[in-house]
Amino acid sequence: MRCQDGRNYTGSFKNGKFDGQGVYTVAANREIFIEPFNSDSTKFRNMVLSGTFKKGLAHGRFTVSQNGETLFIMKCENGMIKEVKLPKNK
Repeated sequence: MRCQDGRNYTGSFKNGKFDGQGVYTVAANREIFIEPFNSDSTKFRNMVLSGTFKKGLAHGRFTVSQNGETLFIMKCENGMIKEVKLPKNK
């Protein structure tokens, strides 16, 4: 599914919402807030989030990458970031 503003989602849907494995891409000219109720929320721009969604929300382990390189790995519960880790050295 591609939005007019350049965001893209490839993955499973259930009842019209992201559900199951999916890849969410944020365009370079766009910012999203994963935690919208916090003024210090993490911003994602030109990044790819690969992981699991549940009822439209990020839920489980996500790999966040940019230009094919893993930047960090995060764990989410019901759309809220619970843990962020840097990738292990290759």
